[in-house]
Amino acid sequence: MVQKVVYTEIPYDDLKLDVRQIIKEELLSIQQKQFEEKLLSAEETRQMFSPKISRTTLYNWTEQKLLKKYVLGGRIWYKLSEIMEAAKHLQKYHAK
Repeated sequence: MVQKVVYTEIPYDDLKLDVRQIIKEELLSIQQKQFEEKLLSAEETRQMFSPKISRTTLYNWTEQKLLKKYVLGGRIWYKLSEIMEAAKHLQKYHAK
């Protein structure tokens, strides 16, 4: 398939602004994905709540399916986005 190349005159400052905007949008998109998919250890998860929750509470919430655990490399992890969502439904605790 033959591709056509089109050349147009664009002032340098306009091109610079356009490239910056595209890069900014891409970086924001990447940061949002990283935030949503960030994994926290059990200890980090416990510290996310105010007041800090106990290991027993974290275990109970996991068993009650309030939080979903992920086992990777023999360790238990929790998704930050899921912790934040679960915190919305808990009355006594809130995420920091």
